[in-house]
Amino acid sequence: MYLERTLPQNSEAEENVIGSVLLDPTAYATVADKLAPSDFTVSVARDCWMACIALFRAGSVIDQATVANELGKQGKLEGVGGSAYLSSLIGNVPTSLHVEAYADIVKRCSVRRQLVAAASEIAVIGYDDGIQGDPVQMALSVLMRLHHTEQTGNFRRLKEIADDHFNDFEAWLDAESPSIRGLSTGIATLDMAIDGLEKGKLYLVGGRPGMGKTQLALTIARNVARAGRTPAVFSLEMSGESLLERLVLERAGVDRFDLRMPKDRAQHETALRDAYADVGELPIRVDSTSGIKTETAMLRIMALQARQVPVDLLIFDYIDLAGDRADTEEIRQHNVAKALRHIARTTNVPVLAMVQLNRQVESRPDRRPKLSDLRYSGGLEQTADVVLLLFRHEYYWPLHSDDFDPRLVNVLDVIIAKNRDGAPGQTIQLYYKASVGSIRSFENKIRLEVKP
Repeated sequence: MYLERTLPQNSEAEENVIGSVLLDPTAYATVADKLAPSDFTVSVARDCWMACIALFRAGSVIDQATVANELGKQGKLEGVGGSAYLSSLIGNVPTSLHVEAYADIVKRCSVRRQLVAAASEIAVIGYDDGIQGDPVQMALSVLMRLHHTEQTGNFRRLKEIADDHFNDFEAWLDAESPSIRGLSTGIATLDMAIDGLEKGKLYLVGGRPGMGKTQLALTIARNVARAGRTPAVFSLEMSGESLLERLVLERAGVDRFDLRMPKDRAQHETALRDAYADVGELPIRVDSTSGIKTETAMLRIMALQARQVPVDLLIFDYIDLAGDRADTEEIRQHNVAKALRHIARTTNVPVLAMVQLNRQVESRPDRRPKLSDLRYSGGLEQTADVVLLLFRHEYYWPLHSDDFDPRLVNVLDVIIAKNRDGAPGQTIQLYYKASVGSIRSFENKIRLEVKP
């Protein structure tokens, strides 16, 4: 049986916030970023808080006299009970030292009221037979709106940050083998160059078609999964079945074009069955929604985390196909990159995103990509923490071409074009057999890119 219940509120705490601010003008700045007028349920307290906001914005001192004057100008002084009411608020709080505790109580009640309102809105969605769209996603959007409302930025003492980070720091110092700070890609030379994939950071992988962007992302996802972690892959270009096929063929070491005839498939049947069973057990999550928006992607990651499904890496393939809209393509891609970085920070996972390079790279004699080859490079370059650019010599100069170089067969150059917390300019050479999708480290294959 449903019982009517009073919405969460604490009128005493609301009035004590106002009393503390009237008693000590500096108390306002302590709690101003925590509380909005809508957090107050007592109308007179809300009017007083709005008067404090107006005074602060005008650069005026906040005290009993100035608040009374501001309420008078707004025609609300009599409605709140006059100066006598303000005096009573001050009399209820002997000190302003507890203003933050009062503000926390007010905020908690406000959040709970918003949850009740969100639940009612979700109930309406659930009861509406004629609703358009995915009702689950609509319900998640309601909660996401509440989540964004509660995002606040606060200063933290450096000691608090150090205490929170201490265990990770100790583990890094005590590691007996060469250690990296972030999540291992499973590719040793790449790990050592970029220090792994760190939580809260955005990594861009750029390249022209055929360079191996998706295959590198899949290789990293597979390696992460084999290490017992959970990668989540948003595949906007390829279906989940296509990704599965790539992983199976790579695991079996079989070229897809060697399987066209029945006798060829029979020859590799055992290897393929074993690979299928192995890959099917990997804890990789795949969402192949075409044209997915970054907001929806964030909602789905948060939904996984809410169900206690750990997400250790997010892969987004690729930025150019995201469904976000904007007035221009440059603004749209920049907004997508900013949204992906926000996802990284909010969900506390590294985000690895693929991006197409413009055709300008193919007009240069050496075909080697540069940071400026990112489409609308300014916004993407600014937003990303690390930018990796891919290049394959044999793609442009294959066997029998005039500039074919046998030393560069099955070589994938990973150019570290930007590294916010490290040195850019390195080029990591990886073994890449494109016919089966195999990517791994070469031994001792790191060289420095020569800069002008």
